[in-house]
Amino acid sequence: MAERAMPLDFFQSIECQIALGKALTRLGRLQEAVAVFRQAVKGCETCIRRRPEEWAMAKADLGMALAMLAEKESDTARGDEALAIVRDALSAPISSRNSIVWAKLQTSLGYALTWPSEKALRPQALTAAIPRLFENSASPPC
Repeated sequence: MAERAMPLDFFQSIECQIALGKALTRLGRLQEAVAVFRQAVKGCETCIRRRPEEWAMAKADLGMALAMLAEKESDTARGDEALAIVRDALSAPISSRNSIVWAKLQTSLGYALTWPSEKALRPQALTAAIPRLFENSASPPC
């Protein structure tokens, strides 16, 4: 007799969506990854007060996938959206004990900030990013 899969709880479902989005990103299936990450972010928005780190990470993953898609398609609108999403993720009340989440958010911000300068020939975006990245690299919350 075949085993029946146990139903996933709400948070396991979101974690599965994030894992799927990451797999799709690694395979270069960026449009699909963006759609999956958008679903995960939407699910996380209902629980942001209880699990802000998951919401922030899902937003960062969405931002990274959008930035990669923008780079591939030379689409400044997607690059701008990626930057806005990652900046929004930084507004999450991340615990000072969770330096891994903090570091991932900073990395995502750095990537999103460098994209416009490379693709849209806007060096001011990269110039503006450098002080922020130096500031954040020197003061992790741990």
